[in-house]
Amino acid sequence: MALTAALLLCAAVCLSFVSLALGSLYVALPRILTYFSYPGLILLNTLPVMVLLALLYLLFDRAWLSFLLTSVLILVPTGVNYYKVVLRDDPFVFEDLAYAGEAAGIIGQYDIHLTVYFKAAIAACFLGTLLLFLFARAGIGLRKKRWLLRLGAIVLLIVLSIGGYRQFYADDELYESFENYTYFNRWQPVEDYASRGFVYPFLHSIADAYPAPPAGYSDEKAEQLLAENDDIPAAQKVNVITIMLESFCDLTKHAELKLTEDPYAILHELQGESLHGTMISDTMGGGTSNSERSFLTGTVYPQPDYRHASWSYVQYFRSQGYATEGAHPGFDWYYNRKNVNLNLGFDHYYFNENFFDARTSDEHAADDVFFTSLLELYHNRDETRPYFNFSISYQGHGPYSDTALSSGTEYISSEGLSEACYYTVNNYLGSVADTLAQLKAFLDVLRQDAAPAVVLLFGDHKPTLGNANSCYDELGIDISRTTDESFLNYYATDYFIWANDAAEAALGKTIEGEGPTVGPYFLMNVLFDACGWEGPGLLKITDELLNWVDTIHSTGAFLKNGVRFPFYEHALSDFYIAQHYLRKHAYK
Repeated sequence: MALTAALLLCAAVCLSFVSLALGSLYVALPRILTYFSYPGLILLNTLPVMVLLALLYLLFDRAWLSFLLTSVLILVPTGVNYYKVVLRDDPFVFEDLAYAGEAAGIIGQYDIHLTVYFKAAIAACFLGTLLLFLFARAGIGLRKKRWLLRLGAIVLLIVLSIGGYRQFYADDELYESFENYTYFNRWQPVEDYASRGFVYPFLHSIADAYPAPPAGYSDEKAEQLLAENDDIPAAQKVNVITIMLESFCDLTKHAELKLTEDPYAILHELQGESLHGTMISDTMGGGTSNSERSFLTGTVYPQPDYRHASWSYVQYFRSQGYATEGAHPGFDWYYNRKNVNLNLGFDHYYFNENFFDARTSDEHAADDVFFTSLLELYHNRDETRPYFNFSISYQGHGPYSDTALSSGTEYISSEGLSEACYYTVNNYLGSVADTLAQLKAFLDVLRQDAAPAVVLLFGDHKPTLGNANSCYDELGIDISRTTDESFLNYYATDYFIWANDAAEAALGKTIEGEGPTVGPYFLMNVLFDACGWEGPGLLKITDELLNWVDTIHSTGAFLKNGVRFPFYEHALSDFYIAQHYLRKHAYK
């Protein structure tokens, strides 16, 4: 019996290491060896294999059969993960099991060949099965007392496994603590997933598949809340272009900023003919995807992974007959945009790999190429359909040089500033000035166009200026977040909505003036109100909510008109119920 137990333990460890190697994606020795720098990772990937093998052995009382079944149950999902990454650039998570039929249809479109590594893994598992058949012959037995012993052990293992899962595998903080990024790219979702093996991140994803519903939730109540959807009147289906600018904000709102030349002159000119206001981001200097997905879905932080077709305002525009597309001069794997954007309803989305690389020699297209490309897409649209575009710029992304004046223009003097801060801020402002010049040229083309177009533009978050944002302190701008003013100094960016004459004629109204202060999830409310549209059910719920609160912040703060105040969570009940429903159910 001792030999059988030892052989089973050895088999479980070996099988776990095989899964780790295949889960590394490239089966490269340096990548595989990094796992051993984190003993916790090895343990968390190996324990489930041991438990599964032990349960099957207790159930079937055959070492070889138990190992064979365990091999299938471990290698099949490991293989699915590998080929899902190859075919879809997306890791295999527990939630995908709910869409197995859809996945099978997609996989059926491809000709899949087993790699030499998978062939070797399968051969090794058959060899292990044979060795266990020959040398691990001991069993527990079929007598009544032995059956009771086996049943008790099975129950105990299951109970311990449930407790262990809740304690360790569902723990987000523990999961994030494994920063195995020497050979894995933390910013690429498939790489970040692979940096922790396969078994462990797959089990961790179970918790993400079952978010806790809000109090009072039921599908029936959510469907009733979301039932009232209004179409956009045919005559008012103007083209809508929405643009999120990287790290864009108006620093002249801070009286402490003393300019020698104004980089925002064009912005202030455009605001005079637009509806403009303040957007309060959930992040600063990063977290672009949160602003973008909050805007597209009308839902609040934290944003899910959108691993299936999901409701969004893009889907709403699509249901209204709009062609939906967008562009971003970044890599398609970043924030998993290639997959997420399709799930959110875009007909087409253009990245470096399939668009911008052919239009620039730079790694990321600057705004002259970005705005020119948006016009190219717009002019090549199907003019028999209305058009919706959501695009994201890259220019403006930090860091900004702190050793030379690369912008070519001094916007603030060096008085009272460190050399690093002087260069950093001037180079950021130089980027802003260039962005606004490109934006003006873009809008001037639309201004002369006979087709009706409405443009919504907003900044995703404030820029990071200096190490630990030290330049804000040098400029005298308080970002401590201890007061309402300093909270806005930290999180507030800008938005404006502009319409050409043809759009205002079609909508029967002028779009200008000062708009409300809102979080990114309520920007669509401002847009629909400016256009005079009633919109979908979620928008009606949030329109009502805006009477009381216009920012539901990631920090837990609630704001109205930029002022923080205590707000009772139960007053958000309908919104949270609707949000949970939309995230839970695949969009039909």
